[in-house]
Amino acid sequence: DDVDTTQLGRRLGVAAAWAGRCTAGAFRAGDGETSATVELEGPLGRAVLAITVDEQTELLRQAEITLLP
Repeated sequence: DDVDTTQLGRRLGVAAAWAGRCTAGAFRAGDGETSATVELEGPLGRAVLAITVDEQTELLRQAEITLLP
C-alpha cells in the first residue's frame, strides 16, 4: 500500500529510456535482504536503484531510481 506502483512504473520506464537494458553494477549500500542500493549499467547511461522491502511481509516498501550523468 505504501508504494505508488503507477509512479514506480513511470520511473522505471524513464530509467530504461535513459540507460537502455541494464545490468547490475557496483553494490552501494544495504543489507542485501531488506534493502539494497545498486548501480545499474546500461549501454546509453547509468542509474542507481535503491529498494526496501518489509522484513515480515516481503512486500516492496520503497523504490527510488536516480539517473546519473
